[in-house]
Amino acid sequence: IDVAKANQTITFADPADATYGDADFSVSPTSSSGLSVTVAAAPASVCTVSDGTVHIVGAGECTLTASQAGDDNYNSAPDVSQTFTVAKADQTITFGALGGKTFGDAPFSVSASASSGLAVTFSSDTTGVCTVAGSTVTIVHAGLCTVRASQAGNDDYNPATDVTQSFTVAKADQTITFGALGGKTYGDAPFTVSATTTSPLTRSEERRVGKECTEQC
Repeated sequence: IDVAKANQTITFADPADATYGDADFSVSPTSSSGLSVTVAAAPASVCTVSDGTVHIVGAGECTLTASQAGDDNYNSAPDVSQTFTVAKADQTITFGALGGKTFGDAPFSVSASASSGLAVTFSSDTTGVCTVAGSTVTIVHAGLCTVRASQAGNDDYNPATDVTQSFTVAKADQTITFGALGGKTYGDAPFTVSATTTSPLTRSEERRVGKECTEQC
């Protein structure tokens, strides 16, 4: 008589959803025959598997397929696939406090880091006081400057919550240079005086001539 091979089936529990960055985990499908089951993973951009240990590579949908090819006594088992979701990971930004500045100070650089390791970008919330190009802050006027740090995320990370840092830009000091005035005689023609400031502001020059000049001239 002919003795036919027996059929077999695979039991494979559905893996729980995961998040990018999660630790490796094991899967252990079984066959009704007791023969060992192999597991394959796809796509390789999301997950890989080796000896039943699953490694998360990126965010997306991971499909694990369990197979048993059979032997002299058992037919191959129907493959069983299980799919789970790998969610994007969250990330945070570390952006330290910024010290106060004074109008006229040179442009300066700021830095921040994201827990994902992705590059952080900067912008100004107060362009009337300060501007930002790349990571360089330029003082425009006195006032309160607010710099915003952002990270938009990628295929594996969600956008980070923006972090802002504000600092005060103080008014700059200035001095006036006003040279000594020579003596005059009553009846002399009106004359002009001049002075300069260390700032580019317009000077207010007082001219006292003739009877308008008091003994304090």
